[in-house]
Amino acid sequence: MYDLNTGEWEYIKQDYTPVAIPDSVIYNRATIRESWSEATKTQVRQQNKEEIALLKEIKVYPPVMRLMSDNNCIFVFTNDIPMGPDAVIEVIDCDSGKRLSKSYFPFVPDAIQNGFAYRIAKNDDGFYIIEKYKIDPAVYGK
Repeated sequence: MYDLNTGEWEYIKQDYTPVAIPDSVIYNRATIRESWSEATKTQVRQQNKEEIALLKEIKVYPPVMRLMSDNNCIFVFTNDIPMGPDAVIEVIDCDSGKRLSKSYFPFVPDAIQNGFAYRIAKNDDGFYIIEKYKIDPAVYGK
């Protein structure tokens, strides 16, 4: 963290147990359609080959999927449940650098603000809506 008032850096470290990338994800690449031109098909094949090689090389998901903040809390979206709609979140206090909680969200929100998680979705008619969910105060360590 960088403190704008003092100009000092502070590092927060947490343990992370690596999560292996399964073969079902490594080899699940873009499908090549018959209607595409040969140039496009060749480009997609090459791209697929490069992505497979990269995923086989790194072997594990990165520890952090996304970061968000809400007042003095940092929400660290981890890859404990990789590649799904669910999220395991470490909530860290900015002032102390200590973990307040480890929480489960059934989705990765688009924003977190003032104790609420927001998600952009579509209603049954196809119009965009903003869903608002109250975050349990226990997530903030209260």
